[in-house]
Amino acid sequence: MRIIAGKFKGRSIMTPRGHKTRPTSIVTRRTMFDILSHAHWVQDIESCNVLDAFAGTGSLGLEALSRGARYCSFTEIDKNAHHCIRDTLEILGLTDSTDLFLRSILKFDSNLAGNLFDLVFIDPPYRKNLVEKTLAHLTHVRCLSDKALAVIEMSHDEEVEIDSGWRIRDGRTIGSSQLYFLSRVT
Repeated sequence: MRIIAGKFKGRSIMTPRGHKTRPTSIVTRRTMFDILSHAHWVQDIESCNVLDAFAGTGSLGLEALSRGARYCSFTEIDKNAHHCIRDTLEILGLTDSTDLFLRSILKFDSNLAGNLFDLVFIDPPYRKNLVEKTLAHLTHVRCLSDKALAVIEMSHDEEVEIDSGWRIRDGRTIGSSQLYFLSRVT
C-alpha cells in the first residue's frame, strides 16, 4: 500500500499481517481526496487539523498529511496496526506533526488532542453501528471545530442516521463501500 499524492507520493504504508485490518482501497481514497480537493464546501486541507478515527493502517491521515494537513491524530485499538502506523510515521519523519493513541475513539477526549479537528475520517469496522456513536461522542467531547467536516466510509449495505448536528454534503457508492461527507451545523 502506498500514499497516492502529495509530498510523500509513492511512499509505502506499513500494513499489519492478517485480515483484521481493512485498508481503504486506492480507488476509494482517490475519490475521497478528489472530492476534498475540489468541493466548494471544503476548506483548504493545508489548514486542517485531522483526526483519523479507526485508523487501521493510517492511510487516510497519512494521505492528508502528505497533501499538507497541519497535524493528525490517529486512534487505533489493534496493537499490530498501531505499531505499523507508528513505524510509518517514524520512517516519514512525521512524529512532530502527529499523535498516535492506542485506544478506542469512543474513549478519546479533547484533552488528549489539544487541538480542535477540522477534518475527521471515520472508517469503522463494517456492520458494527459505530458511525452514529462516533459522531455523537466527538460532538459531546467538543473536539471538533465549528467548520468540521466528517468523511465516513462504510459498507454499501449499511444505513446511517445522521443527527441534526450534521448535514450531508455528498454521498457516493464505490464498489462495496459508501462514502459520506458531512459538515457540522452550528
